[in-house]
Amino acid sequence: MALLALTGGGASANPLDELPVDVQVFVERADECLRWRGEDSSDEARRADITKAVRELRCAELKADFIALKADYPDQPDLMKALGEVFSLE
Repeated sequence: MALLALTGGGASANPLDELPVDVQVFVERADECLRWRGEDSSDEARRADITKAVRELRCAELKADFIALKADYPDQPDLMKALGEVFSLE
């Protein structure tokens, strides 16, 4: 994955640990949004769970939050490009 290649390949068990905390939080949130958006259910209760999770994660605001994150890290264009590609935000 392009994103993991940018973490420096350190000794950490979790390569995301090498990223700034706010970037880690964004990656985890974006990953959860992708997971929930990929869910499909004909069951009404399950659909309600999916809708609730997407709302609580603020998935609709992901692109705006990504733009703000890019502004916070202008010196890391490769990292931001990889994030945008991985989460289809650019």
